[in-house]
Amino acid sequence: MNAFPLRPVWAVADEVRQVIDPADVAGDVVHYNIPALEATGEPTVEPASDIKSGKLLLRGDEVIISRLNPRKSRVVRTRPHSLPILASTEFVPLRPVGCDARFLTYCLLSETTRQLLDSEVRSVTRSHQRVDPLNISRLAIPSPELDEQRRIAAFLDDQVGRLNTVIDLRERQARLLESRATAHAESLLRPAQGWVEVPARHLVSEVAVGIVIQPAALYTHFTDGVPAVRGTDISPGLMNPENLIRISPEGHAANQRSRLRSGDVLVVRSGRAGAACRVPEWLVDGNCIDVVIVRSGPGADAGYLEHSINSPRAQESISEHSTGAIQRHFGVEAMRALPLVRRPVAEQAAIAAELDRGRREHERAVNLVDASKGKLIERKQALITAAVTGQFDVTTARAVA
Repeated sequence: MNAFPLRPVWAVADEVRQVIDPADVAGDVVHYNIPALEATGEPTVEPASDIKSGKLLLRGDEVIISRLNPRKSRVVRTRPHSLPILASTEFVPLRPVGCDARFLTYCLLSETTRQLLDSEVRSVTRSHQRVDPLNISRLAIPSPELDEQRRIAAFLDDQVGRLNTVIDLRERQARLLESRATAHAESLLRPAQGWVEVPARHLVSEVAVGIVIQPAALYTHFTDGVPAVRGTDISPGLMNPENLIRISPEGHAANQRSRLRSGDVLVVRSGRAGAACRVPEWLVDGNCIDVVIVRSGPGADAGYLEHSINSPRAQESISEHSTGAIQRHFGVEAMRALPLVRRPVAEQAAIAAELDRGRREHERAVNLVDASKGKLIERKQALITAAVTGQFDVTTARAVA
């Protein structure tokens, strides 16, 4: 439903197409780039010499919309600045002509726009889908009179601002929950009086590695294949079964040393190096590929090992001893040398049980906060869409008949 006439974007805004080489700019620049906007909502200020590829030159008061993964709806209004303003070429900058810039921003943020652009993407991968700038310029958007645009924009500035304040509070709650869980784990895992840290090899029965030699040659799509874990399936305390691959029974039989047992803890070697998870019962007698296997043995509790390896104290040590400039790599010898607190097995089990209970409580609280945040974001999206399409009168907040 749209109560306003529609006009293409090209009729209400000019596309900015001037690309420059940052090497031609002296000093600092304001740089609108996707990573910074996703992390902080703000552009970065950085030396032009640090930027290695061509960028769009802006002057401020443009509305920029990302053509990368339009389902994420990245739309920002640039601000004038005393420094030169550059933007990634992943953005399409629009300079409003006879159109309120705030209203244009909200039109491009609407659910209608998001869905239309998402249907126009070109790519073979979900993570790097792009829409042609021509599709953005041809996009039909609501075009009420300028005074009405300004009224709608002012209404949304107020209402969206209020919703964003509550969303920010939910994000702060999530951070506080994470800090509380971390502090609780640290209080139980730090060295206590009478107990000292020792290399992990003195606590566990064995540290081994999963299949590393041509594992792809063992893959099979047959249902009698044996499930095999990779590092991408592991996050701290969690095993994701959705993308497990299978290897042939013959390949499994030929790699018995990496056969998974009850009480094993798997640690990621590459990428998210150091993330640890116990082997769940449904994965016992399975196999693993290119991950570190920590076999608990009689002197260690698997849950205690998992929580200890995932603790900030151990993760800091893992980071220090991981190799690789681009992708961290954590090896078997580094795992054997990782300092862990030696305690009686009964005490280890009690600590693990308490931390498991705390993790369940933490996950319940985080899920509630995430659900609340999700509803607020849905409410904001629905409000923007209804306002820019004229589904209610913003002066009275009543539905239009």
